[in-house]
Amino acid sequence: MKKLLIAASAAVLALTTVHAASVSDAEIRDVARQPHPRLLTRGSPAATLRTNAKLPMGELAAAAVLKNADFRLTQPVTPRQEKHGQRLLVYSRLVLEKITHLLVAWQLTGDDRYAEKAKAEMLAAARNREWYLRFYLDCAEMTLAVSLAYDWLYDRLSPAERDLVANAIIEKGLKTSLQPGQWWVASTNNWCQVCHTAMAAAAIAVADREPALARQIINRALKHLPKVMDVSYSANGTYPEGPGYWAYGTNYNCLLLALLDNAFGKSFGLDRIAGFDHTGDFILGCIGNTGKSFSYSDCSPGVGIGFANIYLAKKFNRPDWLAPQHYAALRELTGRKSSGNRLFPLALFYIDAMPEQPDQSRTPKSYCSGPSQKVQIATLRSGFDRNDTYLGVKGGSPSANHGHMDAGSFILESDGIRWCLDIGTSNYGNLEKKGIKRLFNSAQDSDRWKVFRLGAKSHNILRIDDRDQVTRGFAQITSASDSEVAVNLDTVYAGQAKTVRRTFKLLPDGAVEVRDELTGVRGSEVSAQFCTDAADIVSMSDGIRLEENGRKLKVTATSSAPGSWQCVPAAKLLQKWDVGEKGKYMISYRVRVPDSGMVSLTMKFTPVREK
Repeated sequence: MKKLLIAASAAVLALTTVHAASVSDAEIRDVARQPHPRLLTRGSPAATLRTNAKLPMGELAAAAVLKNADFRLTQPVTPRQEKHGQRLLVYSRLVLEKITHLLVAWQLTGDDRYAEKAKAEMLAAARNREWYLRFYLDCAEMTLAVSLAYDWLYDRLSPAERDLVANAIIEKGLKTSLQPGQWWVASTNNWCQVCHTAMAAAAIAVADREPALARQIINRALKHLPKVMDVSYSANGTYPEGPGYWAYGTNYNCLLLALLDNAFGKSFGLDRIAGFDHTGDFILGCIGNTGKSFSYSDCSPGVGIGFANIYLAKKFNRPDWLAPQHYAALRELTGRKSSGNRLFPLALFYIDAMPEQPDQSRTPKSYCSGPSQKVQIATLRSGFDRNDTYLGVKGGSPSANHGHMDAGSFILESDGIRWCLDIGTSNYGNLEKKGIKRLFNSAQDSDRWKVFRLGAKSHNILRIDDRDQVTRGFAQITSASDSEVAVNLDTVYAGQAKTVRRTFKLLPDGAVEVRDELTGVRGSEVSAQFCTDAADIVSMSDGIRLEENGRKLKVTATSSAPGSWQCVPAAKLLQKWDVGEKGKYMISYRVRVPDSGMVSLTMKFTPVREK
């Protein structure tokens, strides 16, 4: 206990020190005197990028960048486009992707065609009447795109073009971020990371024109980033919004550190925020043995590679944070014309420290977020072979940002198959077009929970009379080891039961037991459900068997009262706003509640391996 208190005190001290950091007038004047380019590089970036492109990983990265850039040369300048209720994000992100790839391709090759195309994209964006309608992310990503192009192409611009673009950055970007109602400024989610990073990049780019404004913008970022980083990474690196949003928020967060280091020679202590130096462990823990990600909340099962993966591996000397799946994702990029991986070209600055092959020698079999995180997870695995068992357990609350009704949920893999799924998210824009009004509201009666993928019907959870979980409840992971995870779900089922505890055990033979124990149940039926897309589901006298590609998983159940199996095609549970879910099934074991109100139920998942 004493060690925990000492660690906590140190973390508070570090955070307080970072809060006191700020940019001085003298430091801004020094940046303002720096010639362009000054974003991520001092002087021409060509030498560094070309040197790194000769390394094994750098060669792949450069090939991916050039593939994208060559494709962009064949496309017209991006027209301004609004999507889904005055959102400009699709447009902004496309411009950013084009500009980063074209700029880096230009530096790698010296081919002026790339520079001229990036310039055309920048000038077209600068001439647009506004970059911000309803969602400030739209403006942030466009501001970053134009600022990078302005800074790197500065010597290729006429005085009139410089004035046009710099004024656009200042008026349409920086000054709009100071308008009233910008809630993201002090928020603790990915918006805070993305928007402050983009504005800081813009401030550095135009510091010679607006030094006082630049200092204000950068100091605002230094004031608010410690809080969002503390929430996002303490104390064991777990990102509350899941691995998919980790990529978004952390890519930008790492870019901010890189920008500050290059411009000021320091990152003002942001890299010392508790847990930031462990966040690569979180990403490794979230990659299953099938190569898919633990897709809880609003995340998808895909595993990509981005700026943050490479930056962090170099920053903290942890090349083992690049898993085999990251290397595979990099190889896959070389065959794609467009990837949406907007910041990836900038990773070439940091790719010099990466090994030719992945090294998993330091990767632990288990990972746990720890008791202080507001969204808790734990992962266990029997080994790192594709056929070994992998188990991901989700705690936390449905009311968390981007949260689903998945408290106490899990995913399960063995023999190279993901048997128990978390389907992931639905497209927000499509849901809004189909009439979902309160999509970002986590109240108990919110429209959000009517969506199959977001609500209780699709998740691998416990249910009482098929009711929803309590959205303000919190599933606390009370203990975790290499073979067992325990979760207290009392508040998640408040009003439905007195106590609810769920325990997961990874057995030596690769089987997994999920045990639920409830007291004071106020209902007639308790069910433990899970989602699967196994090709075949076979009913047996003592349970069911899932089959896929010649692999089999036997699922059995025991309970304190009689129970029965139910298998329902997911398609039958959908509403008009839901997507198809073809081939997916919700399987549940349902137990009648005795008069005592006490129920115990154990499901066992056993890989069937023919001798």
